[in-house]
Amino acid sequence: GSGYYEEYKEADKFANYGVPNIINGTETIKKTDLIRRKWLDNDFYGTTFSLVYQGNNKLSANIGGGFNQYDGRHFGEIIWAKYAQNIPFGYRWYNNDATKKDFNLYGKFNYALSENLNAFADLQIRTVNYNMIGIASKRQDITQKADYSFFNPKLGLTYQLADNSSIYASYSVGNKEPSRQDFVDNAPKAPLAESLNDIEIGYKTLKSNVAFSVNGYLMSYKNQLVLTGKVNDVGEAIRTNVADSYRMGVEVEAGVKVAKTLKINANITLSNNKIKNFAEIVPNYDGGADAVNQFAETNIAFSPSTIIGSQILYNPLKNLEVGFLSKFVGKQYLDNTTNENRKLNSYFTNDLRAIYTIRGKTLKEINFSFLVNNIFNTLYESNGYSYSYISEKQTVTENYYYPQAGTNVLLGVNLKF
Repeated sequence: GSGYYEEYKEADKFANYGVPNIINGTETIKKTDLIRRKWLDNDFYGTTFSLVYQGNNKLSANIGGGFNQYDGRHFGEIIWAKYAQNIPFGYRWYNNDATKKDFNLYGKFNYALSENLNAFADLQIRTVNYNMIGIASKRQDITQKADYSFFNPKLGLTYQLADNSSIYASYSVGNKEPSRQDFVDNAPKAPLAESLNDIEIGYKTLKSNVAFSVNGYLMSYKNQLVLTGKVNDVGEAIRTNVADSYRMGVEVEAGVKVAKTLKINANITLSNNKIKNFAEIVPNYDGGADAVNQFAETNIAFSPSTIIGSQILYNPLKNLEVGFLSKFVGKQYLDNTTNENRKLNSYFTNDLRAIYTIRGKTLKEINFSFLVNNIFNTLYESNGYSYSYISEKQTVTENYYYPQAGTNVLLGVNLKF
């Protein structure tokens, strides 16, 4: 499909649009108010297939694959300008086409080594091809081709214990290509594909009134695409490659049925998310060389080390559920420098939810929901961005925050046929 959005720009430079200045006698007009329109015209198509094999009680397999192609046309038009003498009708200040082809084959295999021990393998071969031609909205040339070939294996073991419990361990390799936006934001430099080695080990148990699971992980990255803390001209977050980084932590989930009408669920994630040998590049608007700040180890941006959630669910009536939902998110940094002056503070929010269900014959279910978000009217920001630069021989840092809504109410009806 296709679509666009319009934007009013005040006193924008003609040079930003590849339009010559207006010379009127001795006066040179370099800026104009204008309305611009940014277009997307996209097509996506493809196919998938799969074969399922269930040979005996020991071996099962699922083999399949797919191919898809994404054709994206991106262009921008100036539809009105206060000073339009040098702007032709229908003028496009940028115009580019991008094609992405994605092919994959996979095989998923499970084999019972014994009554309690199961081995699994998940193997994927994937190729990705990018072909981009034209200029983007900042009039930078993004013409380039990129071809990727990936092998993504995952191997693991699961051991079933006697009491509805199991332990498991796995090792996997994951490779992922940059997105089109990564190419645009980093042009003329081409971003690199990121590679992940992941080791996980865990335990699960499920009993009549208790469910519990714990999972530990170590993710080691090469060329991970991390958020820089900056945004582009339409507010999208910009990513960049970092050569060596990791994420490690533990995830715990638990649920208890305290009584027939009362359940409590909780989860916690504790993690350490680091970049090794990070270099911050600070642009110099005075015309000198950009500053480079070196860090031996820093926290990855927008990666809180603590996340906690809980639910208290109560059924006062047969078809009525009332829930009290809580969430805590620890502090996180706006960029990758671990600078305490560029961070989002931790926050703790609570919601109150009620769901009433009516079951029938014509409709399977009608759910009426009532939700009070942020019931205690907590003031907090969950996102933002930061930008540093050198001007008049001083380093300037500008932080921007996205404040979230205070107490608000949502009503909903959900029909199930």
